[in-house]
Amino acid sequence: MSVVAVHSQDAKILLVFSEKVGGLGKSIDGGKNWNLINENFGNDVVVHFPSSRIDPNIVYAFTYEHKIFKSNDAGDTCVQIR
Repeated sequence: MSVVAVHSQDAKILLVFSEKVGGLGKSIDGGKNWNLINENFGNDVVVHFPSSRIDPNIVYAFTYEHKIFKSNDAGDTCVQIR
């Protein structure tokens, strides 16, 4: 399973949760290069990446096990909030 999110103000910034990337990855060049983001999802799987309408750098990661993670920096760091 793979889930992709595109930054609403900069289409070159992408987030992906995928086995091919090895978890959560971020690209700042439209997907040419990917950096693995250190996260703590454990064996859980991200199923949705909604973002804030007010601040597109605020991104949430909803998981299969109903956990919610929040990033204030467009996915560079994630903290579990529920």
